[in-house]
Formats: sequence, C-alpha cells, structure tokens
Amino acid sequence: MINRIIEICMKNRLLVLVIFVFVTMAGWWALNRTPIDAMPDIGENQVIVFADWPGRSPRDIEDQVIYPLSITMLGIPDVEDVRSTSMFSFGYINIIFKDDVDFYWARTRVLERMNLAQKDMPEGVVPILGPDATGVGQVFWYTVENGYYCPKHPTVRYAEPGTCPEDGETLIASNLELHELRTLQDWTVRYYLASADGVSEVASVGGYVKQYQIDIDPNTLLAYNVPLSMVYNAVRGSNLDVGAKVIEEGGMEFLIRGLGFIKSIADIENIVVKEHDGVPIYVKNLGTVSEGPDFRRGALDKAGIPATGGVVLMRYGDNPLRVIENVKAKIAELTPGLPPGVRIVPFYDRSHLIHRATDTLKETLTEEIIVAAAVILLFLGQVSSSLLIALVLPMGVLLSFVGMRIIGLPSNIMSMGGIAIAIGVMVDAGIVMTENITRHLREPHEGESKLQVATRAAKEVGPPIFFAMLIVIVAFIPVFSLTGQAGKLFKPLAYTKTFAMLGAALIAISLVPVLASFLLADPTRTRTGRISKIVAQFFAILSWPLRKLADGITWVLRTLYRPVIQLAVKNIWTKLAVVALAVLIFAASIPLTPFYKNIGQEFMPPLNEGALLFMPVLLPGASITQAKDVMAKQDLIMNRFPEISLVVGKLGRATTATDPAPIGMFETIVNIIDPAKWPRRAIKREATAEFVSVLVQRLARDGLISAEHVSHINADFLEGVVTAAVKRFDTLTTTYHNSYLSVDEREKLYRIWFLRVLLEELLAEVRTAGMGLEHVKIGESETEVKLHQIAEEIEPTLKHKTYFRTKNRNELITELTEATRMPGVSPIMTQPIRNRVDMLATGIQTPIGIKVFGKDLTQIEEIAVRIEQELLKLEGAQGPYAERIGNKPYLEFHINREEAARYGIQIKTVQQIIMTAIGGMNLTYTVEGRERFPIRIRYMRELRDNIEALKRVLVPAPKGLHIPLEQLVSIERRPGPAKIASENTLLFSRVFCDVDVDTIGLVDFVALAQKTLDEKIKPTLPQGYFYAFSGQYEAELEARNRLRIVVPVCIAAIFILLYLQFKSPSAMFSIFLAIPFAFIGGMWMQWLMAYVPEALGGGYAIKYSTAVWVGYIALFGIAVEDGIVLIEYLLERVRGGEPIDEAVINAGLLRVRPIIMTTATTILALLPIMLAEISTTTGAELMKPIAVPTFGGMVSATVANLILAPVLFSLFYPLERWVRQR
Repeated sequence: MINRIIEICMKNRLLVLVIFVFVTMAGWWALNRTPIDAMPDIGENQVIVFADWPGRSPRDIEDQVIYPLSITMLGIPDVEDVRSTSMFSFGYINIIFKDDVDFYWARTRVLERMNLAQKDMPEGVVPILGPDATGVGQVFWYTVENGYYCPKHPTVRYAEPGTCPEDGETLIASNLELHELRTLQDWTVRYYLASADGVSEVASVGGYVKQYQIDIDPNTLLAYNVPLSMVYNAVRGSNLDVGAKVIEEGGMEFLIRGLGFIKSIADIENIVVKEHDGVPIYVKNLGTVSEGPDFRRGALDKAGIPATGGVVLMRYGDNPLRVIENVKAKIAELTPGLPPGVRIVPFYDRSHLIHRATDTLKETLTEEIIVAAAVILLFLGQVSSSLLIALVLPMGVLLSFVGMRIIGLPSNIMSMGGIAIAIGVMVDAGIVMTENITRHLREPHEGESKLQVATRAAKEVGPPIFFAMLIVIVAFIPVFSLTGQAGKLFKPLAYTKTFAMLGAALIAISLVPVLASFLLADPTRTRTGRISKIVAQFFAILSWPLRKLADGITWVLRTLYRPVIQLAVKNIWTKLAVVALAVLIFAASIPLTPFYKNIGQEFMPPLNEGALLFMPVLLPGASITQAKDVMAKQDLIMNRFPEISLVVGKLGRATTATDPAPIGMFETIVNIIDPAKWPRRAIKREATAEFVSVLVQRLARDGLISAEHVSHINADFLEGVVTAAVKRFDTLTTTYHNSYLSVDEREKLYRIWFLRVLLEELLAEVRTAGMGLEHVKIGESETEVKLHQIAEEIEPTLKHKTYFRTKNRNELITELTEATRMPGVSPIMTQPIRNRVDMLATGIQTPIGIKVFGKDLTQIEEIAVRIEQELLKLEGAQGPYAERIGNKPYLEFHINREEAARYGIQIKTVQQIIMTAIGGMNLTYTVEGRERFPIRIRYMRELRDNIEALKRVLVPAPKGLHIPLEQLVSIERRPGPAKIASENTLLFSRVFCDVDVDTIGLVDFVALAQKTLDEKIKPTLPQGYFYAFSGQYEAELEARNRLRIVVPVCIAAIFILLYLQFKSPSAMFSIFLAIPFAFIGGMWMQWLMAYVPEALGGGYAIKYSTAVWVGYIALFGIAVEDGIVLIEYLLERVRGGEPIDEAVINAGLLRVRPIIMTTATTILALLPIMLAEISTTTGAELMKPIAVPTFGGMVSATVANLILAPVLFSLFYPLERWVRQR
C-alpha cells in the first residue's frame, strides 16, 4: 500500500505540491486560532452550589442547608463525589462529575435538583449555582487604588507623585477612602469588566462596603414604649418607590411615580416610627444614624496597606489569553471615566505565565529545527538535501496544529511539548528517505530518469519508514490510557506527538520524494545548456567544502564501524562474546536498581508559575482584626526581599462561590522579578574559606588571636562560625537591600558586611574557646569602630573575585517561609494554579492527606490529632498537621422556654432580639442611581460589646413589659466547629502531610503510613469511624497502576507488529532487544544529571515521576526505529542470496550513516530542552523529565542497533532458516 501511494504521488507531482500548499495554509490558520494557555486544565469536572445565610453558625448551615442539598445531589447521574463545607454565614457544595460529562449538561442537572431542594430550605435562603468557570479560572486579579493626576489633564493617571510631563504642574493625589474605592469597584468596575467576552464573573474583594447604620438606644425605646420590631418595620416601609399607571392631560400621557427611596442619612433620621399625642417620634429620637462598613469576611492588602480590588473568572472552555486581552481592553476603555487619579492595577496576570511558557517552547522548537537542519547539512553535504529535510519539520508542526484544531486541543506547555520532543524523530523519516534517494542518484543508473530513480529509491525505504513511525505511535498508546490528572496533563502531549509523527510519515512518503525529484541533482547526468552548466558549477563550487566534509564524516563513520562489525561477526565465538558482553552489562545494571531508587520519586514536577502563593493558616479562633495584623506583618516582611516585586495578601473570601476561604486562611500572591535580574546576595560556600583565612591572618597579626592558637582554627571549629555568619548576612541583604546601587558598589558593600559579621562571630567563638582574648587591646566602646575598620581594610584584597551568587528559587522559598514564621501560624508556600488544582481535586494542599470520617466532630478531631502524632514518627514525614476544627469560640444563648412562656414571650421574639439587636440585620437597601447600599439596625455598641451588657438587653413582652435577656436565656461560652466538612454526606476532618521525596516516594510513604496506622490507630477506632488517604499520591498511584498494565501490553503490541512486518522471529528479537538497552541508558542519564554542571542544565538527578515514565514510553518506540531500517535492508540482502555475515557487514556499512544521523538529530534536537535551566525557563521542569530518558536511551539503543542487533540476527537467522526448511 505504501509503495502504491509513492507511485501515485510521483505520477501526480504537481497535484501533491498543490495539496501540501493548501495543507500548509490550513496549518498556519490553525496555528493562529488555537487557544493558548500555560498548561492543561487538570482540575476536576465540577459544579459548585453556594448558599448564603448571614450570621448563621457552621452547625446551622450544615444541618438546615448543606445536608438537605447534599443528599439531593447524590442522585444525579455520573457524579463521582459530593463534597461540602459549612462555614460561618455560608456553605458550598462541590459536585464532582466524571471527566467525560459535558460541563453545561452537569450544570443543568444540578439546577434541576436545586429546584427540588428549595422547599427544604429555611426562609430567605436561596442556593445559587456557582459561575460557569473552572477551579483554575481565576486568570486576572487587580486593585482599584488611588494615584496622581494633572489638574489640566485629569484623564492621565500616574503611580508616583511628581510633575506633569505635559505642562510641569504638580500632580494631585486622588484621596478616595477605602469604602469609596470599594463602591467604585462594586458598581462600576466590576460590571464593566464582566461585559468582556469570555468572562464568567468578576468578584470583589477587600475594602469596605458602605452601609447605613442605625444604632438604637434600648433605653430610649423603653422610654417611648417603642418595640424594636416597630422601628425596622418603619424603616422598611419608608424605602420604596411606586407606580400608579398614567393620567392624560392636554392630550398627553404622564407616567405616575411615587418617589420614596431613601437617599441620605437625613432621610433615615426623619423616618416616623410612631406618634405620641400628636408628636412624631423619629428614628433620630431613638438612636443615631451614620455611615459605616458592612460586616465583612474578607480583606485585601497591598504591601501591607489595606486595598480593594477584584478577581476575573474566565468562562469554562474559553481562551485565557484572549479573555485577559479583552479585560485589559475594557480597563483601557473604562479608565478615562474613573475619578481623576484612580487606577486599576493588575497584580496577578496569567498571560505573563502563558507568554513565558509558549515563548520558551517557540524558542525550543526554533532551536531544534536549526540544530536538525545543521546536522543534516553536516552529514549529507548538500544544501538542497538539507532544505528538503528541513521542510519536513515546519510542515509536520503545522499539520499537528491542524489536528489540534480539529479535536479542540489548546496550545499549552504539554501540547507544544509533544511537538518539541517529536522534532528529532519527525526528521528521521525524511533523513532516511532523502539519504536513500541521494545515494541512488549518485550510483550509475543508465536508462533511468531521475524521476524513476527517485521512485525506486523511495519505494525501497518507504514501507520500513512508515512502519517505524507506526511503531513509535503505537508505543505512545499507554499515555492515552492515563486518567485523572495524569491523563489531563499528558494526553495533549500524546495527541500532538502522534499528529506530528503521522504528519512526518505522510510527508516522507509523499512530499519528500516529489521534492527530491525536483531539487536533488543527478551527478550522472550531463547538462547540455550553457546556463544550467554555469548554475550547476556555481552550486558545486559553493557546496564543495560541505560535500567534502560530509564525505569525510561518512568515511570516518565507516572506517570506525567496519573493524568493529567485522570483529563482532568474525566467527561464532566472537558473536557469542558480543552477546555475553551485552548480557553482562544488562545483568550488572539490575543490582544497581536500588541505587537508582535513591534518585527519589514524585507524581509530577511542579510547573514554575513565576508567582508564588503564600497560604498561612491561623487557628480557628482568630478574629478578622488579628488576621489582618498578621497578614500585614508577613506581607511587609516578604515585600522587602530584593527578589520580590510585589506582595498582595487576601484573607477570607472574595464575593464568589469559587472562593470559600475562611478568615484564618490567607492567599498571598508573591510576584517575583525576572530571575535574570536577581541580585547576587548569597555568598558561595567555597568563598567563605578565603574570607576566614584572610580574617584569621589579620586577627593574628593584630594580636587579637594568639599565634599558637591559629592552628586550632580548623574546619570543625569554623563550621558553626560560618553558619551563623551566613544566616546573619542573609538577614542583612534582605533587610537593607539597595536596588539603586550598581552591581560593583553592592558587592563591595556585601563584602564588608560579610567580613563584619564573620569577624564578630569568629571573635565570639574565640572568646568562648579562650583562645587569646588576653591579647585584645580594644575596649568595649572602641569595638564597633575597630571591627568596621578591619573589614574596610581587608575588603580591597578580596575584590578580584566574585564571591556571591544569586539565590535559587527553592532557597528563596525557604527564606521567605522562615522570615514569616510566627507562633500559631502554619505556613504553606505553593503556587496559584497548583493550589487551586490540589484544593479542588482532593481538598488537600499537601501531597498526602488523611481524611478521618465519623459521626461526631469532636471524636473525629481527636482521632486526627492521634494520626498526626503517629505521622511525626515516620521517616520522610514533613510537618504533619491535623485540622483543629473544633476550637472556634462560641457564645451560645440557651432560651429557657418556661421563663419565656411565663412572660408570654414567643421564642421567635427572643431570637429576633438576638439576631437584630445584637447581631445586626440588614433591613433593606437604598437605591442611589446604579448603587445599592444596605441599611442595618442594631443596638449601640456600648450596650452589646460584652456579656454583661448583653444580659441587660431588653426583650419586649405583651402588655408593655420589657424583660432583661438574662432572665430568659443562659449564656455559655464553649468551643465549636469553625467549619464542617463532609464527603458524600459523611463528616470528616483532614490531616495534612508533606513528604521528603528525596528520602522516600509518595506511594512508599503512604504504604508505610498505612501499615503504621493500621497497627496503632485502626484497632482503637470507635464503630462508624474510619480514615482514608488522599492527595497527590492518589494521582500518582492511579497513573502507576494504569501504566503497569498498559505498558507491557503496548510492548507486546510492538513485538507482534515487528513479527507481522518481518515474518521472522530472528529479525523481531534482534530489533526488540534495543528496548531494554534503551531503558538502561535512560536510567543512567537520570542519575548522571546530578553531576552535570548547573550551567549545562544539570546539578540534580531527575526523579522518577509520571513525566519520566512518559519519556520512557516515547523512548521505546524510537529505540526500535533504526533497527527496523537496518534489519529490513539486511533481510532483503540475505533473501537475495548474499552470505549472512557478509550481508551483515555490508548492510551495516550502508546504514551506519542514516542511523547515526537519525540518532544525532534526535539527541541534538533535545539539547535545547536538556540545557534549559528550570529556575529561569518556564516549562523546562515538565519537559526535561520527558527528554532525559530519550537523550540517554538513544545512545545505548544506537549501540545496540548497530552492533548487537546484527550479531543476534547473524546468530539466529541460520537457525530460523534451518527450521523453516525442515
């Protein structure tokens, strides 16, 4: 079939060219219209139901709202889990659907069930459906803040004070209050940005919502004999507009409106509550009316200063880059209409990450194409051949985008990465095809035209080329079988790699032969035309050096390979020796596998998103005031780091169903500057020895250390000194960093600082050890001056070297975590997208978590704390922490029903006093143009801000009596749940645990923890209580189990395909054995990466992860590709009657150049990925683990294909032939 396709294409060359022109145009169109994101959305397919019930406790929310809703949702088809959380004033439910369920179909089914559950809801509670956005849809955060403006040009905004560049006028600051900025955000900015195409919701966060506050004096109520209910009925009745249809007058129709909306404080003050003897009693007679902040459960600060802003949620399935661009366009449109000086300033913009990730892969793809073309030019020595093969790459890439567009696959790190790792393999087909056609054209071919020679040469290698590509594609089938997070992450890579390979195979058997028949010269043909001769001679002279270089490389390869292969097949003993050596190498690697395990394991290398997310958690009892103070302090600390550009902290929740954070949970965005601009402020460890040596000599010279004790200052003595000095130096460079100094000035200052702190620590240690302080001649008052003088005198002798380096990302994270550590605060440093995925996938921010299920929250918490204590004892456990869900202080009012009945007071009346007079109730909303503000009624603060005052609150009774609250209720302080979580209606609490993956893998740690808990905890659990492990490890375990089944099946499929192609067991085994040797090479490369210099992309071992196993899967298909081409030709010669050993040598010599070329292009094309620095190259952390096994495995597989495969074939084929003859 393949030969038939080649014949058709060669007979219709013009048509083939036209078809590929249209295909190229389609690919270019698809390239420019494919949605772009940083990474695939690996979040759960979920729908959120949110219920708001202001002032209610988590217990009330759970029992009366969330539980009835949850049991209703359990009956929806294709639901995997129903997770719910009840918190103060609100609750939410995450309904997790299977991945293949349509998102909007799922929302429709949930909406149906919400309608059914509405009848069970308390009065005033109306559950709502969350926005049609995914968990990772928060693509843009911004603040609305004051700035500066020019009086004559008020539409232009400035961030800093100064003068107007237009007219030199002094800029004026806009001084809007925080509540005014929040009003602007709520009623202007939010809705305008929500109109941007692709935006699902814009939620407000931070600042204060303006509220009209009526503070009633209960004593005045008593004096006027006015019940509180009369006041709020009066307020409600005084805030409405009405319509009365129309009247006609003079032939015209007039609409009738009765205007009664409250517009100001004065309107509220003058509301009549009742009249007494003809004298009206106004609200202002009963209390005070003022403007103030509404009750809030969230706050925002920017670098420690209170702020207000919003978050933009992208609609499900939309293009994030386009959505962000639309939002920015709306901001540009809206800004001139804002009050002078007010600015909308983004502080989290995912488009930066998207651009970094895609730019990285674009650069990588470009570099790979250039490298591949250079290798081809070097080996073939013909510009035309190189251009011909290089055409395969961009066209294959464009064909991949056509496939992506057809199946709706967005462009991101993983989908582009599939093309990146396929580049070297894509070109293999073109190399083999072009090399074969070139070789045939150079051979004598009298009586055949160039077209006929090209057709014959293409048909010779076309079938094995296509079959080899098919093997590579089949080898990737296990990746398509992955499910969950691993499937969502790697299937885009598998699709694009498959599209690229299919495209390259089709181009190789159709377009390449056609172009070769036009572009490649026929050296045997004599040109007759004068012009054609001149052109041919010109190009011959131009390409002569390249051709000679290529011929030289070919000669070297064959010269080196000939004696090796001749010796290998010299006789039966040399053949057996080669096989024995191969077996020995493979067997020697088996005992080393435990050594390889020390590399470590992880589910997935985390994507470097650029920004960090700092998520400290306070104890449940923390108030919003305390939480704001802690957040402001931590934000100020982090903001002073020179590597940090901006810190914006959020506590509590934004006004969206997708943000259910409690008051005690912070989400602080930490924006990091470009790593290339980080200051060198970390001293190199090896440099400290030189500093110490210079200092000791100086101190000995000055007599501050006894000469006889200098020899005692060894490495052990100095370890503590250097460690303490480095720690102090880090603090100095963080606290007093000056970005205005030049690099040389800053490093001079750093040298002085380090000398100073090292000197102080060294003298302190010397003093402690009693090594010469009797020689100290300086007094206490002179010490500071003397030490500084010594440091300044020594510094010039050290300026000839660079002693400082930049911190790496992990060091910075550690430093930030330590600097912000506070008592009672549990710090978690993660990344924005990673956190949302983890939280919504399992509800757990750490790699491993344990959910404890049961009936009683107190008992659940006790079990969780016991589990925490057991985890602390396990190797590899880092910071296990059990949620303390029951430590929220409650003030409970227990109504004495008998006492209430004695006074004729209904329970509802008492509860209304508690709810309204003490808690405060929003009675109604003012309508002021587009803006709406709540009106709240409550007792005066001094009459409700302590328990004694609360006891004296009066409750109205029939017949005009007013009974003190303490006679009707008992007030009790007790701890209660800060939140109540359930899964499929079962209550649970969580234990979080991080794992040192350098010590033990996630799955191994879970097995160890499971065994420990089953022995220590499980036997003591009460009936109805149990625990279950959760977290990232679930995804790793799922992927591992899936691959454990599918990979052997896939290898077996390769095995069968090889047999079907060659119908020869000896050929099949000879090719197939490249796979285990490729695996050995990949493992060695993983380990060797730890010893590769950091400048070359190394410095650490590549841990085993799903990404690494995907790399091995890709390697298995590539490893057999060269063997197929070699053995195919070898079989052809043997079946033609050539002696087998001679055929082995001749086939090897003939195929050594294309095999080395394909290996070189595959390996060198991966170099841009291999050399990428993870700390500075976005996406490298995901691509490098995939590339490393291929890089190392191709080396060992090539050796196996060139030597072991021919030797095995020469050993087994005679036996196979003998068996066939029998």
